[in-house]
Amino acid sequence: MRNQKYALLAVITALTSACGGSGSDAKLVDIVKKAKQETPKKNVPSPPPVPAPALEAKAIATGTNSIGQIIILDGLESQIYDGVTPQWQWLERPQGSQAKLINATSLRAQFMVDKAGNYKAQLTLTDSDGNTSSTEASITIEAPNKNTLPRASFQLANASVLINQSLELDGTASSDADGDTLSYLWKVSYSTDNAMFSLQNHLSAKANFSAQAAGMYNISLTVNDGQAHHTLSRTLQVVDANHTPTLTRIEQTHNEVYPNESVYFTAYAEDLDSDPISYQWRIVSRPANSSAIIQNEYTKQAYIVFDEIGEYVVEAVVSDDLSHSEAKRAYVKVIARPTIPSKNKAPYLGAINISANPKPNQPITLTVKGDDPDGDPITYRWVMQTPAKGSTYSFSNTTEAEVELTVDKAGWYLLHVYASDGQLESAFPSTTIVVVK
Repeated sequence: MRNQKYALLAVITALTSACGGSGSDAKLVDIVKKAKQETPKKNVPSPPPVPAPALEAKAIATGTNSIGQIIILDGLESQIYDGVTPQWQWLERPQGSQAKLINATSLRAQFMVDKAGNYKAQLTLTDSDGNTSSTEASITIEAPNKNTLPRASFQLANASVLINQSLELDGTASSDADGDTLSYLWKVSYSTDNAMFSLQNHLSAKANFSAQAAGMYNISLTVNDGQAHHTLSRTLQVVDANHTPTLTRIEQTHNEVYPNESVYFTAYAEDLDSDPISYQWRIVSRPANSSAIIQNEYTKQAYIVFDEIGEYVVEAVVSDDLSHSEAKRAYVKVIARPTIPSKNKAPYLGAINISANPKPNQPITLTVKGDDPDGDPITYRWVMQTPAKGSTYSFSNTTEAEVELTVDKAGWYLLHVYASDGQLESAFPSTTIVVVK
């Protein structure tokens, strides 16, 4: 390189001399420029082009394969960049499906399965320039087993029968939710040792049973819809002799009341065989416009709220399931409430107090206090307004400030209590709800 510079300088010097000195400076500059332009340049490579960002939609569907479950539509593995917006939309759903896409404008959407069949959704990615990429995610939901278990059902007309007495077994209340035809099979699955019995029409909906020996027998009914079966069993007692139970007496809280007041009736009975006793009450006669009904009509203690002035006749019968007693009757007269002098003021009541932790089949103590503005003595009237569904109950009494209530089921019991001074009853009852757990 240094030798080239010396050579160039020599040429310039010679040319300067040849051209007559400074007058030829312009020519010298041109020559120098031309020499510089002819200097060789290095070969520098150009940078590689920047690749365009990738846009690729990827999606899968995951979840439990059954109706009522949540299915995830997952597009998080997609290749995206700033400015890309996702959008899910249905391509296919089972007929009748109302499934909705949730978070349909995000990469991860979901839906709830409501029908069996194929579900297919499309994920579309769109950037700010309008470029798009799409893919699909699908899942198939299998139909559940459509068969419903049949239900065997029958009741024994009596819990006990005599030796050689025929008892009809009725299984026609058995059912199949799918409407499938049922087959029936009656069996005696347990019986007294060496017992002799007969079971007729054991493959029909109705069968007949009789036994030639006393003891306990377990009777079962199995129903089958061709795919599944269900069995129900009940126990029957066969006895060789029976004594009819006796209804000894009926006690009642009042013989005479005013309209809208209640009377409680209690039946007392005995059975020489110590068989369980059932009760049945009914109103034999009443005033023409009365619509009073018996509450707890199949229990030992029943009551009636009397609605019309007049005379009522109430009757009770007891049974041991083999025979029933002779009926006994009670009589109640409902009279018009007397006109009360205007100077007398009705008593009033405080809140009802309930003993702690009320439980079924345990006495629950209820206490209330009333006051009378005139200082008259007060009597009380307790009324069960609404018992728990299917329950039975009894009061130790219904006319004292403190009573005991006994119920056989858990639930809510709505109670009223009124106070009376012999002339006027409290205008409003004290009310409470006893919650039995």
